[in-house]
Amino acid sequence: MKGNIYLLLPAILLPIVLLTGEVWVSHQKKYYGETLILPIQGFDPRDLLKGHYLRFRIDYGLSDSNGCPASDISASLCLAPEVRVYAEDELPASCRRFIHGSCNGSEQFLTGLERFYVPEADASELESLLRQPNTGELAISLSSQGEARIRDLLINGRSWREALNPKP
Repeated sequence: MKGNIYLLLPAILLPIVLLTGEVWVSHQKKYYGETLILPIQGFDPRDLLKGHYLRFRIDYGLSDSNGCPASDISASLCLAPEVRVYAEDELPASCRRFIHGSCNGSEQFLTGLERFYVPEADASELESLLRQPNTGELAISLSSQGEARIRDLLINGRSWREALNPKP
């Protein structure tokens, strides 16, 4: 019976340690990368199958000639010194700031940052705020390896929580 206890303890502790480590790594990526503020446009307020979220396109400042090809490829978007999409294995060494993502057949660069989940109670009010032109921005954290995470959704330069609940 005692032998089973010695096997049970690592079986219980190992998942807890692994989950804690994953949460810590995710936190580090979200809060300790370089912060970029990017404008967003084109909103879709809900997806009933996945809860309430805002769906948008991020404006990376790409010109038509430097954007995605009309094919599905893994790609990287160089943000400095030149804003340009490269196939993932062709990213030049001179690119100092970049985001990993992919190009879809519609010539759009996608990173997985195109959705922002919000509480159901705030979804309709947030949607109406974001329908006003040039109000929405996305604060992202960018690691030196090109991994991006959403830090916050900004409305007129303020966090969406502050924009919904202004302090008197």
